[in-house]
Amino acid sequence: MNATTNTGTDQQEINGNYQNPENEEANSNSATTKTDHLKRSERRRLERDAAKKEKLRKHSKKAAETDLTEDQVKLIQESMEKLKEGMVGNTWRMLEVGKSFKQDQKIALISDDTLVIGTDVASEKHDMRAFTNRGIEVSEKAFEFANSREGFESALGWILELMNRNGMKQAIMGIEATGHYWFNLFWWMLDHGITMVIVNSFAVNRLKEVDDNQQLKTDQKDPKTIAGLVKDGRYSVPYLPEGDYAELRGYAQLRDLANDQLVQAKNRLHRWTKIYFPAYDVKYDKVDTEGGLLLLERGLVPEDIVRLGAEGVNQIWRDAKLRGVGMKRATAIYEAAKTEIAYGEGLKAAREEVKWLAEDIRTARRRLETASAAMEEYCRAVVDIDNVLAIPGITINTLAPLLADLGDLSRFENDEEIAKLSGLVPVLAESGKYKGQAKISRRGRKRIRKNLYKMALNVIVWSDEFKELHQYYTTREKNPLGKMQSLMVIMRKLLRVIRKLVLTGEKYDPSKMVAQIKRGTSTNKAA
Repeated sequence: MNATTNTGTDQQEINGNYQNPENEEANSNSATTKTDHLKRSERRRLERDAAKKEKLRKHSKKAAETDLTEDQVKLIQESMEKLKEGMVGNTWRMLEVGKSFKQDQKIALISDDTLVIGTDVASEKHDMRAFTNRGIEVSEKAFEFANSREGFESALGWILELMNRNGMKQAIMGIEATGHYWFNLFWWMLDHGITMVIVNSFAVNRLKEVDDNQQLKTDQKDPKTIAGLVKDGRYSVPYLPEGDYAELRGYAQLRDLANDQLVQAKNRLHRWTKIYFPAYDVKYDKVDTEGGLLLLERGLVPEDIVRLGAEGVNQIWRDAKLRGVGMKRATAIYEAAKTEIAYGEGLKAAREEVKWLAEDIRTARRRLETASAAMEEYCRAVVDIDNVLAIPGITINTLAPLLADLGDLSRFENDEEIAKLSGLVPVLAESGKYKGQAKISRRGRKRIRKNLYKMALNVIVWSDEFKELHQYYTTREKNPLGKMQSLMVIMRKLLRVIRKLVLTGEKYDPSKMVAQIKRGTSTNKAA
């Protein structure tokens, strides 16, 4: 005890610290406790990461270490060669283009020698089970594999072994589209001769109780439900754009992202001006006006503008060679800053914030311009859009994102299929004497509806024929439509017109479009 105390006292003398030894011992214990706590937290984090990596390693090597023997490995290698010759991974081009592919055709695709595989997709691992086309399970238990190349190879070996054991020649794998986790699995299996299809997540959730009358939903149960939907033909062939279509969709998404960032930065700048410079909005109609940004990106608050004076403000614009501003505008801003009543605390942080916001706006603008130019380039590369742009009210900024989401229009058998994808199919609920009101399904892609809605608003203003059509729908004597209902009808009409012009290359003929409208005999026919 004495030795410990003396050592502590000597250390205090060396450091020039003559505080009470008991207080210093308490502080030292407190610091030691904090250090130990941090070390324990870091150790637990490292242990969790190590356990996670070990789990992934086991998922990837499970089949290779426990199920596959050397003979089976040779069998896989031999089957891979046969796979290139016998197995065919059907794509949307092979099944949908130029032919009908409805439920009967989907069921016929799955013959007696086809292995039906249901796969539950997750971020790190997948689970699958295999069945015959009659729903008889041929797998002993769910097979678990990692979302990696090694995991895919072990899954393919498991599939080939079941096919050889049961005398099957083809395989079809159904997956539940879960975010983006299924992309790599889709392409890898398709390249190795397995037909890949997707089922509706809503249907999986509703049918999970059919087999055992339980609400249980697990990674081992879902593959059976998915396989059941596939064998009954309740699936769809996924469309993932390729080539220029993939580039078009990518740049359309980047443009949306840049536009969202620009709107967000403007909103934040609007908030800033309301707090620190309320008169800014009075002097500028738009918050991101170039002349105002030149002042704001220098972190100028009202007191800084008063210090600069009207001459100093004008000099900033002259140095930037900005046109359309001068001493008149500079004097107006200076006078407004002199009488400004604004929040005066935290000005250092406020100056830094407005610099960031101005920089964010300029960056978002550059990104928006780059993405827009590339989007137009690839849009013109995939289809001839000049005949569509001939319709007054349709611009490249609404047409290109629409075509990016629709993809190759040749994959649609008719206009009704595009309407389903767009969520514009009318849904009517009737029961006995009850007659419900028809509404659109809204189950399609909302970005398609968004761009179509923008188009519809524009064409009823700028296009005489669509304006006439809108007026007829809303004023006809029998069953007149509301304005929003009329817009929904025009959106579907636009889909049909665009599909026709893109696929046939015809020139847009306003008179032909109007002549095809079926009108009832009414006093408003000439309207």
